[in-house]
Amino acid sequence: MLVFFTLQALGQATSQEGRYSVDFNRGCAPLTINVTEHDGFGDIARQYYYFEGANPTNLKTHTYHSAGIYTLVQLVGVNVDPKTDTLIIEVLEPLAPNFDYIKCDNRQVQVTIDDQNYPDYEVTFAGSSAVMLKDQEPT
Repeated sequence: MLVFFTLQALGQATSQEGRYSVDFNRGCAPLTINVTEHDGFGDIARQYYYFEGANPTNLKTHTYHSAGIYTLVQLVGVNVDPKTDTLIIEVLEPLAPNFDYIKCDNRQVQVTIDDQNYPDYEVTFAGSSAVMLKDQEPT
């Protein structure tokens, strides 16, 4: 049995002013992000607008269910300039990878991934450990 999993997103990203970061700023829908604050302002109010037109919230976790480009805005309740800090979040359609495989002798499989949608691919064989294929590595 050949099973494919695609990585959801790229790694941690920091806001323009460096006041907060999210674990992922690009990935497939549904994409859940977690905010980590780095501002050093202490115990003050912080509100987040996870997309244009959203109601403010103090929650540090949000799930984007639809593909699109979103602007995450943090508003701080202290007298600083600027009072806001932003980060772009890109949510992609979850596309299935385009790949071919050939069963070879001696329980071997040749996998060819002809796809540019994801930076990495994890190939898991039943009863075996996974193999990670990085972008532009030979198959």
